Amino acid sequence: MPDVSVSVVPMLDCSASMYSAMPLVIIDGKAFVRSARPGDQIGVVEFQTTAAMLYPSTTTLETVDPGTTVTLAAAAKIGTLSSAGGTNMAGAVGIATTLLGQATNQTRAYMMLSDGEWNAGGNPAPSLSASYPIYVCGLGQYINRSMVSSMLTKNAASEYVPSPFAWEMMKVFNTIRGLAADAAVVNNNLSKYAGTDYSLMPMTITPSTDECQFTVVFSSTQYSYTSSPVPDASHISIRLIDPSGAMTSLQPVIAEPGYAIFNLQAPQPGTWRVLSQYAVGNPIYSTAAGFEFNTITKLSLDVQPVAAPGESVEIKAHLVEGDAPIENAKVWARVGAPRFELGDLLDENAEAIDKHLAGEGESEDGHGIPARVEALRKLLVERQPGVDPFPRGSSYRLLEQAEDGSYVADLGPTPYSGPHTVEVFASGEEPSSKAPFRRTMQAGVAVGAD
Repeated sequence: MPDVSVSVVPMLDCSASMYSAMPLVIIDGKAFVRSARPGDQIGVVEFQTTAAMLYPSTTTLETVDPGTTVTLAAAAKIGTLSSAGGTNMAGAVGIATTLLGQATNQTRAYMMLSDGEWNAGGNPAPSLSASYPIYVCGLGQYINRSMVSSMLTKNAASEYVPSPFAWEMMKVFNTIRGLAADAAVVNNNLSKYAGTDYSLMPMTITPSTDECQFTVVFSSTQYSYTSSPVPDASHISIRLIDPSGAMTSLQPVIAEPGYAIFNLQAPQPGTWRVLSQYAVGNPIYSTAAGFEFNTITKLSLDVQPVAAPGESVEIKAHLVEGDAPIENAKVWARVGAPRFELGDLLDENAEAIDKHLAGEGESEDGHGIPARVEALRKLLVERQPGVDPFPRGSSYRLLEQAEDGSYVADLGPTPYSGPHTVEVFASGEEPSSKAPFRRTMQAGVAVGAD
């Protein structure tokens, strides 16, 4: 299978309401662009009250070189981001549309990370080109259902992939990477590191691939990669164990504060393991992911991206080798859903939120509902330290194979508005090689009133 290079433009919300999330936006944004493969094309757009080209300085996408100097330059620019002002999504879309129109790769896509809705520059949906899908990364607890719907309907391949909490953001970015035609996500796991311990993440690689990538991204730049099995206070040990069980001496091709990226050519088939050893002070989060490229075994999801509270939603997973459905696989889903009604909390705390925003010099007119949600979060944490201000629950579904070869299940109850996450996991044997495989993908449902 030939390589399928992609052209993608991340549009990053840097408005005032993104203040608390900006450190993770920077880490995960840098890790995302640094993971790009030679031949991919990238550009990065930032938006506040106005939108601007962040990288490159021209209006033409840069093609990733084998030496990765392009991704290094893009990451350096992402490292300069800060939050202020309003949310001009339309301006960002306009710049990204120009960039994608000049791209030379056949596969092109928008990618938008934002915690809410536009309040400057007008509705972004009319500015979207129907020629390219948009991957909407909804950060936080608030969603505008009609806005999400209007952005997704321009192109049938568009996706809504929410990240209810900032520390889950890298999982969303990994999912987007897995949407490429020749890519598959074999694992995408979020762990919490606390004290002195270790983590061992399995990565099952099939014989059908000739290239794979393992990434580990931390939620703090205080920590960097080391190969030493005894890490110090500023390093985390990351080593690869091959399918025979032998500890390898493989080194990451990129290791910078907050992340490490391993690229393997012609990898040995079987289950690799990523061993992380740490001794951290304050707890941090880590996202370990594995990708296969040029692979024939793919998992894709078909989930209705918007719904009204109480509406029934079907989860449909397509698991194929080439174009043929894979039978008798184990396919299951983990569904995440809010256990509160955000609108009610905002109404009940409206006076306190107004006082908080006034004290910080913020205004609803300038920053809208996302700023009120962030103020609400701070107030609830102050009132009940150590208690999750926005509780969520998880439930599990076993997907059954339908007559058309897909695997299906019902999402379950959706009584509350907000982002619902759907993570699907599939395992079995490749029909051609009889080798084991594992795949995972993530989707979302924006539940809310019109």
